Amino acid sequence: MTRQRRTVPCWAMVPTPFTPDGASLDVASLERLATSLLDDGCAGLVALGVIAEPGTLAEEERREVVSRLAALTRPRGAGLVVSVLALGTDDAVTQVRRSEELRSGADAVLVPVVSGDHRELRRHLRAVHAAADLPVVVQDLPRSTGITIGVDGLLRALDGLDFVPAVKCESPPTFAAVAALARHSDVVPMSGMGGLGLVADLHAGARAVALGATPTRALVGAVGDWERGDVAASLAAVGRVAARCHVETQPGAAIAIRKEHWRREGLIASAAVRRPTAPWDPQLAGLSDLLGVGPRS
Repeated sequence: MTRQRRTVPCWAMVPTPFTPDGASLDVASLERLATSLLDDGCAGLVALGVIAEPGTLAEEERREVVSRLAALTRPRGAGLVVSVLALGTDDAVTQVRRSEELRSGADAVLVPVVSGDHRELRRHLRAVHAAADLPVVVQDLPRSTGITIGVDGLLRALDGLDFVPAVKCESPPTFAAVAALARHSDVVPMSGMGGLGLVADLHAGARAVALGATPTRALVGAVGDWERGDVAASLAAVGRVAARCHVETQPGAAIAIRKEHWRREGLIASAAVRRPTAPWDPQLAGLSDLLGVGPRS
């Protein structure tokens, strides 16, 4: 079934579920969660992003994740973006060239800002594009990479690169970056950071939203309210899940907390992570109870 196209599409960041001992992929949980994210109204999935712990995956595991998600998205007319988070150009190009699943199954590649020098970033984007022969989405997330480029540098790096359709704006203040990109470029500014700031980013000019927090259905609904012109309803919808999104986006604990919440909802079997990702702290169970995280109705 082909999905109805939204004015502001939502893209779901997909984690990598593991077996309880963390030794293997839990393919059944991966497929169940991905299906739920699409059923919640997302236009597509983003694989192997930061939330997916890609640095802990073997090459064969990365290939399987991409292959499984491609098999789910294509029959539904949904999109698939595959992240290549290597900060070195040679490493990124090698990763792309080794993955036939990526080149044949993805609709685009997502890469991080790898340098504060716009010329170096521009070279990196061109090299990845040449290797993948796919559009390249840029993620500006200095909290993960430690690299800051600034909006002016980003605009200079992207000038004339028609193979870059979007930028995931996660360098605070995100709404300022969104507004500058909307005013001065043709790329689609994408809201990120788990969805907590999506209304501010939409107001600034975001034309796509990446959702990494677990209340996906509510956040997709908030975007729908915005599209209908009901700003009050959009703000209220985000407000109802803001505390949960805040808890789930805390540095260090974010991935395990989100996995535990998806486990509580019945979408994955285990909240297991792999080192160096911090594991779920059972002392947080009372907080998750307070937030009302439980089986989906």
